[in-house]
Amino acid sequence: MLKIKEYNYNIIKIIPIFMIIFFTPLIVFLKKRILSEVTSLYWVESYNLDFFSYYKMVWLLGWTLILLFFFWREAKKRKLKFRVQFIFLTVYLIMIILSTIFSDFQYVSQIGFPDRYEGMPVLISYLIIMMASYFLINSKKQLEILINGLFISASIIALIGIYQFFGYDFFRSIIGRNLVLPEQMSQLAESMTFNFGENIIYSTLYNPNYVGSYFSMLLLLSLVYYIMQESREKQFLYGFFVSLFFAAWIGSMSRAGMVGGIFAFLFLLIIMYKEIIKKWKSILVLFIILFLIALGMNYQSQGKVFGEFLTFGKETEMALKGEEELDLKIKKIVTSENNLIYNTKDFKLLVKKENTDQKNNLSFYNGKNNKNLALARNKNSYIEVENPDFELLKMRFDSRRNSLLIKYGNKRSVFLINEEGFWIMGLKGGAYKINEAAKWGFKNKEKFASSRGYIWSRSIPLLKETLLLGNGPDTYPFYFPQHDYRGKLNAFNLTTKIVDKPHNFYLQLAINTGLISLISVFLLFAYHTIESLMFYFKRDFNNYFDYLGAAAFTAFVAYAAAALFNDSVVSAAPVFWFILGIGVKLNYLNKQRG
Repeated sequence: MLKIKEYNYNIIKIIPIFMIIFFTPLIVFLKKRILSEVTSLYWVESYNLDFFSYYKMVWLLGWTLILLFFFWREAKKRKLKFRVQFIFLTVYLIMIILSTIFSDFQYVSQIGFPDRYEGMPVLISYLIIMMASYFLINSKKQLEILINGLFISASIIALIGIYQFFGYDFFRSIIGRNLVLPEQMSQLAESMTFNFGENIIYSTLYNPNYVGSYFSMLLLLSLVYYIMQESREKQFLYGFFVSLFFAAWIGSMSRAGMVGGIFAFLFLLIIMYKEIIKKWKSILVLFIILFLIALGMNYQSQGKVFGEFLTFGKETEMALKGEEELDLKIKKIVTSENNLIYNTKDFKLLVKKENTDQKNNLSFYNGKNNKNLALARNKNSYIEVENPDFELLKMRFDSRRNSLLIKYGNKRSVFLINEEGFWIMGLKGGAYKINEAAKWGFKNKEKFASSRGYIWSRSIPLLKETLLLGNGPDTYPFYFPQHDYRGKLNAFNLTTKIVDKPHNFYLQLAINTGLISLISVFLLFAYHTIESLMFYFKRDFNNYFDYLGAAAFTAFVAYAAAALFNDSVVSAAPVFWFILGIGVKLNYLNKQRG
């Protein structure tokens, strides 16, 4: 009787973990939040309509509180033995709390930034998930329930995404729209749209990049499960999971996710090469199926899927050599009371406000020799320069708001003109003076990895202010040089974009919670990687715990590698910290077993 009660309790105490990893990534529901005056300055509206993050946060925090209760009971029942990894985790926890306490943006540090909602409580919940996964999970049955539950949840997410890829977006259907809208906003069902292009998978995870990170983990996890199976029935089942997750992984067309998956697969080859050779026939069959899936999806997307893989070579070349000389580049923009200098790789334009009493009295000169430019108006009402050096330049003057639109190729900027001179239009249509931002590295490589080179080059200088404490969880947008308009034109082709994340988990850590927190997380990841490699490289893989340990390790590697190009996000991070927690526990259990 006691054994039955203990068995039931062992299942009950993992229910919060199950509810977190199963349901958190699935939640999509509209929340309208009125933003504070400061936050609204860094957002497109004075409110945030969020479908993908706010209620995920609420669900996660609710179940984390329940999980904390079981964790506390476990700590009371028996003395918990801490491992080295938890020293690093404790340092990270302290830095999260201190960075929040001393943040200039207290509210955002606790609740999170619009569309992200990854404030202090959420970051702490990730650490609780990892600790609880380590201390509460002790049996094969518990692991089977959690992993199979995760596979079912991921299958639902994958199916929604695959349908999106083939043009059948559940969230664009009337049923789907009504499901994600609260009753008081049901009138929006007819007009609501999600602005994603064709053959794009965002599923329930908000962004294709997060889909890539999530399914890079699930793909490796399910692949090892497939390899470990002996019966045909189970091979078929887990082969189905692998196929679904693979389709969602490549269908996301996230190069970050692809990098993570490929990198982790190399680790899998290193630690499981004997098993792969032993079971080569079943693995070959699976890989043929995956190749056919990739062919079909590439055909459906008119070559986009394989195109994403082919861009790796171009991105690598850009990282090593820099951008091609043919790329459009704005070298400098200078605004003053009467002059605007717009200097590019192709030409130098000088605009003079000749008479301050007449708003529209502008003269245009070749900035290299100060000669007047001959102008003509084309059929689209754009002003063009009759000079081959200026063939990429188009301008339009708006007399109603006294503004000048300048288009250089696909780079578009608007300059407002008043008695004080020229001002560039920036965030939320405001008028700003041109400021050059501090930068470090990535010279002529700012377009690298979808303009991540630009974001990183402007983010790295922020680190000198966060050597000890960070600026506060999720406060990155307040510190990024949002008024770096020349840089934004070169990177994004427009001046109004708000950069709200660094597109690098490790930079995100260093800026939001401090360099010390980055070092502690790096040591945690490095320790786990070295321990796992040393252990599984010489393992025979003759039981469930060996296989699952290798699966958890390679899934961890996939996410950690993708994190070089992706941020932490509430859609995928809880699953990652769960996988890291069971990975640390499985290493411990396997060592105990010898």
